[in-house]
Amino acid sequence: MRNLLFLLFISIFFISCAGTKTPYAPLAIDDNSTTNNLKSNLFNRFDLGNNSNNSNSSPLLNLSLSTSLGSKSAPLTIINPKGGSAITVWALAPGNWLWGYTLDNSKDFGAARSWQVINLGDDIVLISNFLTNTCIHDEGSGITHRNCDINNKSQQWHLSAMDNGAIQIKSSASSKCITTDLGSLTQTGSYYSLAMRECNFKPNFNQQWVFIPEAAPTSPLLGYQQ
Repeated sequence: MRNLLFLLFISIFFISCAGTKTPYAPLAIDDNSTTNNLKSNLFNRFDLGNNSNNSNSSPLLNLSLSTSLGSKSAPLTIINPKGGSAITVWALAPGNWLWGYTLDNSKDFGAARSWQVINLGDDIVLISNFLTNTCIHDEGSGITHRNCDINNKSQQWHLSAMDNGAIQIKSSASSKCITTDLGSLTQTGSYYSLAMRECNFKPNFNQQWVFIPEAAPTSPLLGYQQ
């Protein structure tokens, strides 16, 4: 699992540093296809429950998902690799809409932009906010955060991994995917609407997400602060 999240972290690093208009190869899928042959179930493709570590590997942050069903992962940031839209709680009361904020524009939000994945099995997860302990909820047109209910399909999400390392987040209730408006990684001080749209199995960026170590306050000299 650490290897998976390390790869996701590396993918967003190289995407953000690329100088070309196409930072990485988009999905190559037949326009006439109704299924995505390059996608696979995240939990089938990667062993999220395997906590075995290579003793020769470099130390990483503890990002592994829990081996037991119903337990939470370490805090993560869920961000779009194209425009830098990170899923964020902007108003703490349950029922408020979620928005996509760039990391520079959400520094004051703190843990409101940090999430934990709760493995329900069968490739289904709940996504819980680290600050509010509420879960991402499919409202049909967009997403809110509401009190977590493990039996509510509007809070159950299917994670599918793409070949480029990004993940598509699909609702069990509507079979639609979390979609963001797109900006630019170099665009600062921005926020974007998040909507539920038909899952796009053609090359796209606005339904691609990467799960990276949670964004934390930094110091120019000391790096991560405790």
